[in-house]
Amino acid sequence: MATTVDRNTLARLLRIEPASINRLTQASMPKLGRGRYDFAVCLKWHHDYLQDSLRKGASSPDGSSDALTTARVQNLRERVRLKEHNLKELRATLITSGYVAERLRALEADFRRELGSLPARVAPVLAAAKDADRTELLGQAIDEALSRIAHQLLAAAQRAVRKTGE
Repeated sequence: MATTVDRNTLARLLRIEPASINRLTQASMPKLGRGRYDFAVCLKWHHDYLQDSLRKGASSPDGSSDALTTARVQNLRERVRLKEHNLKELRATLITSGYVAERLRALEADFRRELGSLPARVAPVLAAAKDADRTELLGQAIDEALSRIAHQLLAAAQRAVRKTGE
């Protein structure tokens, strides 16, 4: 679920100048092609880059405390942005409770319809059968009805899984 963005959009999302994107790309920030970037990959890379810069600044004897504080604040912002992006991607894979409730109501209706039609389908067969065969025929009819219901449940689950991939 890659989100491809251009240089200006990436700069805006990272809250830096577009010229900084060129500098970061030269510093090995990954890109998909000319002017195209995977936002999630770049956000993670930028986060790691800022952390590395922070560590270097903290160990540097000439690093000013203002620069260090700025780097820490920027690092925290990047961590928040990365977590928000990951959360957004997770939310995109969720199925809403409304969708689940709607599908369960439909499955309940299918279940009731299937079991409700059982007597009408089985009565003529049972009437023509011998007493000894009736129990077995009734068991077979119930097994077939449950098998159709299970098939409908499986199909509904597969539709729900496909829905999360949309």
